[in-house]
Amino acid sequence: MSKIKRTLYFATAIIVLFLLILVWFLNSNYSVLNISDIKMMIEDNKSPAITIPTTKEQYFNKWQCFNVKSIEIAEAEIDHNGKQIVPYIQVRLNKRSFQFNVDPVIHRGDQKVILNKWEKLIHNQKDICIFGAYLQRDPDGTSVWYISKIKTKAGYWDFAD
Repeated sequence: MSKIKRTLYFATAIIVLFLLILVWFLNSNYSVLNISDIKMMIEDNKSPAITIPTTKEQYFNKWQCFNVKSIEIAEAEIDHNGKQIVPYIQVRLNKRSFQFNVDPVIHRGDQKVILNKWEKLIHNQKDICIFGAYLQRDPDGTSVWYISKIKTKAGYWDFAD
């Protein structure tokens, strides 16, 4: 077999493998996400979403998808430069717990508007995908993330809007 044929076979195998992984990823993410969501994630991850100044740790946004039955939409009062109310999504899966918060540093919107939009997005939906960056693990084991985007088959919410 010539070197060119081996190279073509190898390139074809890599492309097929990439496509199989992409199809698996999209199927395992409840078919809510599509190729443009993956492209957006790749573009977004050219720079970190969160950098911790004291440790220089960097965290990147990623999609995570859940069954709507496993989530609770709520609001929390936090103490960040004074008391603030911020919307969040709590996810409970078996023994794991996630909390997806709106970043209180850049949160400027009306939390009631955000909560209403989120409720409309999950109404009569089976699945939700959340695009966010890891922040920390709370003492109770809850994994805390900052939300950037939310997507269901009913629509899309973007923190930037």
